[in-house]
Amino acid sequence: MRGFTRRLLSFASVNALSHLVGAASGILLVRWMSIEDYAVYAVVITVMGAISVLTKGGVQLGFSSLLGKTWPDLSRASSLIASVRQTRWIVSAFILPVIIASSYLLFDRAGADSRLNIFLCFSLVVFWWADMRSRVVDQVLFFSQGALYVQSIDALISILRVALVLTLGIMGFIGVISATLINIAAAVARVRPILSRIREVLTSIEEPSRYDDRRAIKQIAIRQIPVDIFYVLQAQVAMIILVSTADSSAIAGYGALSRIAQLLSPIQAITLAIFVPLFAVGHVGALRKFGGLVLLASVPGTLLFLLALATPSVVLWPLGPGYSNQISAVIVCAGTAAFNTATSIAWSLAAHRGWNHWGWLRIPFGLFWCLIGPLIVATNTISGAFLFYAGFSIGTLVAVLVELAHAMLRGELTWTGREDDCQDGLA
Repeated sequence: MRGFTRRLLSFASVNALSHLVGAASGILLVRWMSIEDYAVYAVVITVMGAISVLTKGGVQLGFSSLLGKTWPDLSRASSLIASVRQTRWIVSAFILPVIIASSYLLFDRAGADSRLNIFLCFSLVVFWWADMRSRVVDQVLFFSQGALYVQSIDALISILRVALVLTLGIMGFIGVISATLINIAAAVARVRPILSRIREVLTSIEEPSRYDDRRAIKQIAIRQIPVDIFYVLQAQVAMIILVSTADSSAIAGYGALSRIAQLLSPIQAITLAIFVPLFAVGHVGALRKFGGLVLLASVPGTLLFLLALATPSVVLWPLGPGYSNQISAVIVCAGTAAFNTATSIAWSLAAHRGWNHWGWLRIPFGLFWCLIGPLIVATNTISGAFLFYAGFSIGTLVAVLVELAHAMLRGELTWTGREDDCQDGLA
């Protein structure tokens, strides 16, 4: 237990550094970019997130589930890497063209001219390639206690990223193109060190993909892809409504305040690197472990909301004077970010264990919210956009509760019991 705590604290420290530096570069972009430029850039960031989620989400769940069952068999891990890569290529072949086409329309509505639009769409393809190479497969490093190495690489990239932002900002070259290129460079820089360490962990073992692995990954991915599509549409719908009904200042304000929500990103990283492998193995006392991990991960979001409620001007200060009047919006942003993070982590823990049978419940709940949400909240305002987006998390919460109940009926989730080593299966 002490070893786990030590690794958790080490990882959390480096992770916090990485995300604080990353947040600093994001805030510098908010302060230095014009409102018109940042309105377009906010769409770029949203689409990059959509690419990452849709091309890897369900595939990663299947990969983590199988890896947790077979670890530490390095030959099986090598075979699983080959299988997950093939599966992700297939998924991307169907999804990526649709994303690029829809992105062109969003960029156009946000104010990008045709040449900038083409450049941004090409940049998204390069981002996808880099994400394909270094993401998902890095789960092997998390299972092999290499989370600290991964986070150290990400921290170094974040430091170089903020240095580049500072340099270009001082020179007066910060804009949509330069900010997008910085993101692309950061994604590409991650590829080589991650793949090199994976080869070291697997001791250069290269096993071909297995049909049964590909089939198992596809089965979990197929269940998850419709949910992931709807998850991405949630963010896209909020952005589309703003792009269609509000001016560029509201779009930029929504994107700028979203930077505050990114302060909770370290919790998502800790969940994938530490909590998922910890929860993915063993059945005894799993419900108690699940509840404890979710509560622990919810603390930072709660603190952020309380800080925004008590001193909103302090939370808004890093964004600059252009957003200092968004008092109510920042409180709503922090509160909804805390709720979204808690439900997302709960779902991530369950789904990475292979419990995503009831994820489809999020779709009818989401569709229902799309109908009644605009009647309840003012979706053409910054606060309304955050509330509208948070409403989708209700469906996620329902899906999690149903998954837990179903797992208890199968006997895979119990409250009682004791595990002598909470890291069982990770060593």
